[in-house]
Formats: sequence, structure tokens, C-alpha cells
Amino acid sequence: MKDSDNCFRMAARSARVGCLLSVAWICLFGCSPSPEAPSADSKVAAASSSPGATETYEEPEVGGRLVVALTSEPRTFNPATGVSQATLILLSLTHRGLMALDPMSQEIRPSLAVSWTAVPTDGEDFPLYRIDLPRDLKFSDGEPFDADDVLFTIEAILDERVGSPQLQTLMVDDEPISVTAIDSHTVQVRLPSPVADPGMLFESLYILPEHLLRDDFERGELASAWGTETSPSELAGLGPFRLASYRPGERIVLERNPHYFQRDDQDRALPYLDEIVVLLLTDMQSSLLRFEAGEVDVLSNVPVDGFQRLQVVAEERGLQMRDLGAGAAYEFLFFNLNDLGTESRSELIAKQSWFRSLGFRKAISHAVDRQGIVDLVYNGKATSLGTHVSPGKSRWFVDIEPPETSLTQAKEHLARAGFRWSEKGRLLDSGGAEVKLSIATNSSNPRRVQTATLIQEDLSKLGMEVQVVSLEFGALLDRVTNSFDYEIALLGLGRGGVDPSSDLNVWHSSGSNHLWHLGVDCPTTEWERRIDELMELQKSELDFAKRKELYGEVQRLVFENQPVVTLVAPNVLVGANKRIGNFSPTIFEPTILWNVERLYRRSDRP
Repeated sequence: MKDSDNCFRMAARSARVGCLLSVAWICLFGCSPSPEAPSADSKVAAASSSPGATETYEEPEVGGRLVVALTSEPRTFNPATGVSQATLILLSLTHRGLMALDPMSQEIRPSLAVSWTAVPTDGEDFPLYRIDLPRDLKFSDGEPFDADDVLFTIEAILDERVGSPQLQTLMVDDEPISVTAIDSHTVQVRLPSPVADPGMLFESLYILPEHLLRDDFERGELASAWGTETSPSELAGLGPFRLASYRPGERIVLERNPHYFQRDDQDRALPYLDEIVVLLLTDMQSSLLRFEAGEVDVLSNVPVDGFQRLQVVAEERGLQMRDLGAGAAYEFLFFNLNDLGTESRSELIAKQSWFRSLGFRKAISHAVDRQGIVDLVYNGKATSLGTHVSPGKSRWFVDIEPPETSLTQAKEHLARAGFRWSEKGRLLDSGGAEVKLSIATNSSNPRRVQTATLIQEDLSKLGMEVQVVSLEFGALLDRVTNSFDYEIALLGLGRGGVDPSSDLNVWHSSGSNHLWHLGVDCPTTEWERRIDELMELQKSELDFAKRKELYGEVQRLVFENQPVVTLVAPNVLVGANKRIGNFSPTIFEPTILWNVERLYRRSDRP
């Protein structure tokens, strides 16, 4: 009984660690260890340049506007509750946190923080850190920022009345972190237990202005504060821009924050731009047309066909198109291995015996022509994968080759697993039943439907009869996460964090995105138990090399046991008008706007 209870508690803790990322992880397309902490006497200027800023930045022109496009409306302007893509992009422009992801090094570095320093604790088990804050920093409304704003932000996020999706990032082993103020510009953070990269706890946490939101919090109304109807004068943040106006269905205008704290290496105030205009468009096709016409300056997540068409006219239209290579997201197949009730379809329960067979899963993996998917679905703009970590996540990538596309090897695995073929070439299981399967995917993603169709053809060569079932996204998610009424599903994951702990909710057997077998208290196989153990070990391992080795073993276990069949990582495709200087996109969101402080508009040449 004790072993079972311990297993349940461990599983619950791991599920909580990964919970924040559960919304971002299922990315249907429509952090890593910190560097050595800087010393406490680090100057603000040293930490205040954009994460990843390099000496290659061009001499800027100051002023002007940048026009971007969104195909969805923001649902709130509240950093404590925002989760939609449009909201998160806007928040990245108007707010800042203590720490930030440097997308170039894929490390977590100080942002608002001047320094982050480990404090000796005389052998205590509770890690302690000191964060030095900059002085004379102001919110965009001119009010000063200090340690009280940090404490208020932590207090608000941890309050269950707020319902913040960020709450679980501030929990370690099911216990909240503790933050106290040493003085007005120094805070101390105590963790319940060691964390490999403690800066990651603050990476997605934007600082809230206590002077504007304390009353809402005390009334229990913070969750509904700063809705999209809120006047811009009632909002404030620490980001490079602030909201000037919002016309639903038309546009959002952001103006330069005159109180922004960052300066460039020539001591010029950032940002360089005066204004960002966000056009609210109905779909990607509208965005592509506006971008080609020069009415939109930058475009991210460009579809393959649109990217290739724009490449042809790029010189004529004054565009710069970039293929950034494999992104962090990946496409994959997974089998329904959920615990099904007696009310479930009897034929589905029978088919689960196939899915539980390692030989069957390996046969599927060998039969799928990943390079064919790369060539035919993505026109070469994708990378075939052997495991779930794409080459884009370079710090954690382990070079595991995809399984060879081989019908011979696939048939050998099936034969050893007890399958055979009829005289007509139909695949039969050990009981003589024909192998008939369905692959469910979302109808709104044509590339995914095309991928499923190619896999249908690949599996037919093994004598399997496969049907592609295209569903509305909400209906598909209901089947995958609620009713479990599916056989094989094709989805995408991976736009969450960079750090391996962002994978906890997928690979730990109790994880909220352990899609193929949800609601598990304890692992059912030794290799799953080992993955759980490795994921627990890596999250507190302070040595980067050892931690990468632990996560590399997770990747190898996934490859060897094929609980999912990873397929491809689509390339990240972006573009910008040549008038936009310091264009330096990355595969991590916000792809183009991560260094928005240093983007500028050229006025004298196209």
C-alpha cells in the first residue's frame, strides 16, 4: 500500500510541474540550464540588453512603425490569465519578467533582474537565491517598480481565486516557492527542493503593477481585470511598448514606452520604433496577400506553399524570406492505450492488444515513409525524426536516426509478434482477425490530413486496411482526452518550453498530455517506470552534462519502445520586408518579435 501511495504522490507532483505547459503543448499549428549566475555587483546595462543581443546589430534609424498581422483577437490584456496566442504575443511586447529565454543560446538569462545569485544555506535542504532588481525603473504609466511588485505578482499567481495557468510554475514538488523582500530592490527566493534551472520558474512570469491591480486582487476580481474593453490608460507594464488603442476586428496600436529601461551599447534608449500596428485579419491567406503587397512588414509561421511563392517574388517585392530549419514542434502518431470501460466499443478493446505489442508499433514505424512526408507534404521544408526532440532544440538534441523505411523489417516484426497474412495478402492477427485501423486527425490542418493519407497508403503495403477520419479539432480533442473513442491519432506537440521539464506533462506516465494513456497513477511497464525515474532525476540535476545524459536516455527509451511514432519536425518559415532592420528570427515564439526593442524601419532604401 505504501509503494502505491508513494507512486501516486510522485506522479501527482510531476503532473503539476508540467501542467502550465499543457495548453501550449498541443500545438495543432491552426528551458534549459542557466549560465553561471552573474555576480551581485553586475550593472543594469549588462543585463538589460535584449536576450541574445550580439555585436552584429546594425546602426539603427530611430522612429517609424512596424506593421504585423494576427489572425485571432486577444481575449484579455491580463498577464496573470492570458493563454491565447494573440494575447501572449501582445503581452510579450508590453510586459517583462525577471528572467527570459535567450532563443539564440536556448538558456534562461536575467531580463528585469540585474543578477541572480545562489546563497549559501549552511547545509540546509532548501535552495536559496538572491535576485537584485534595477533601481529607478518605472512602469509604462510612470509609476516606480520595486520589490513589492515582485512579491505582489507571486502572491497573485499563487492565489487559486485568480486561476492563473502560471500557478504551477511556482510550485516545486507540490509546494509553493517562498519569496521575501530584503529591501526595496532585492528579493530572496527559497525553493522547497532543488531545481535544475530555477530561473525557469520565472521565465514566463510577467510582473504585475501592484498600484493598479492590488484593489482588484483584494476584491477577488483580479481574474476578470484588464479585459479587452479596458481603457489603455488603466494598463501598465514594463515592456518596450504600451497599448494605445484597440478596435476589435480591425487593429491594435502599440506606442513606444517612454519609461522602458533598456538601452543599446551606444546608450540610446530602446525601443527604436515609435509604434507597432497589429492588423487583425481573418486568415493566413489575407496575411500573405497584405505581406506581399507591403502592407504588413513581418510574417511568421508562413505555410510552405505561401513561402515558396513568396520566395519567387521576394526580390521584386523587397522581401527577405528565411527558412529557419526544424522547429521545436513535431508531428506524431499515437495508439489508444487508455483504460477503457465496458461501454467502449468491443472492437476497439480488441485492437488494443495490437497496440500493446512492441512488434506491431515498430512495424508501423518502419512502414511509414518519413522522407515521403517531408517531400510531398512539406515540399522539403521539414526534418524527419527518430525521437521527439527536434534538431531545433540543439542543447538537448540527441542524434537518433529515424527508423529505416523498410517493409521487410516491418513484416519481420509483425511475424515475430504473431501476425500472418491471408492468401489475398490481408494482414491477420494471431486469432485470424483482419487488421483494420483508423487514423483520426483534425480536418482544419490540410498538411496533417495529407500526412495521414500517405501513412494510409504506406500501411496498406503491409496488408492493413486503414481509414482516415478527419474531425473538427474540438471533436478530435474530445475523443483523445475524454471519450477515448479513437484507434490511432495524428497530432502535433512541442511548442512548449525548451527545458526538458517542459516535457514532464508528456513523458511522465501521470502527465496531463501523456495522450496515449491518460489518467495513469503508476507506470505499467519497466521502461515507462524508467522514463518516470529519469524525468524526476533530470529536473533536479544541477550538472548540465549529467542532465543531458539523463534526458538523452529518455529519448533512447522512447525510440526503442515507440509509445508514439514521431514523424517530422516542420521547418519554421518567416519573412520580413527589407525595410525592417535587425531582423533576426528564431524558431521559438515570438519568432520575429523576440528582439522587438532593436527592430527598426529603414527610410532611405527599400
